[in-house]
Amino acid sequence: MTNLHSTDRFDNDFGVAFDVAIAQSVFTHLPLNMMRLCLYRVAKVMRPGGRFYVTFFERDPDFPLDQVKAPESASDSRDLWTERNSFWYYRDDMRWVAERSPWQFGLIGEWDHPRGQVMVEYTRLRD
Repeated sequence: MTNLHSTDRFDNDFGVAFDVAIAQSVFTHLPLNMMRLCLYRVAKVMRPGGRFYVTFFERDPDFPLDQVKAPESASDSRDLWTERNSFWYYRDDMRWVAERSPWQFGLIGEWDHPRGQVMVEYTRLRD
């Protein structure tokens, strides 16, 4: 029997190396430095060439940091404040979190997520 276990610091004790991992709707709730920690720790259990798929809400590069984004629909009733939540990022942010880790950033983009999240594919590089 195998027990999977991971902590809020992404410590893991799986005992095996992986080829594929996914964090769907996880990075939408993490600050950038927690994403960096996640990539660093997941890299330790991924084989070279392994793929780590991550979803996030993307904002256009020209979206100002001090702007409040109004709701886009009646079903989405909350404003999005750039400094008050970690629900969206710029594409360059997702590239940046991989810079100090053995991952290559690649954008997959749209994948029919019901709320519009986009997907990134990080490929595990050799050490």
